[in-house]
Amino acid sequence: MLRLYGVYILIDFGWTPDTWLALGGLYHWEKGAWELNTLTAVLDGVQVMASAYGGRDAFRQALPKGIKLERVAQSEYGNNRAAETAPNGRIIRLFDLA
Repeated sequence: MLRLYGVYILIDFGWTPDTWLALGGLYHWEKGAWELNTLTAVLDGVQVMASAYGGRDAFRQALPKGIKLERVAQSEYGNNRAAETAPNGRIIRLFDLA
């Protein structure tokens, strides 16, 4: 649904091979930092912003290359920021503050 707005989640969860060849289909589930309630909150926020822009199409035109959201552990960056924009301006990092 977020892709309809040009918003892409950089996921850190899913099925991951246990070995570099994944011989015999050996995979395990990698939990990651994203949770359903957080993804739902992102969608709600994007829908509110799109409405303020005049609809989904106007929102996409305002962000012609789209935007990517990445969730990372705060310890990876060693600071107290809640969010930052990557140098290329197209990725927004959301920090877990726990």
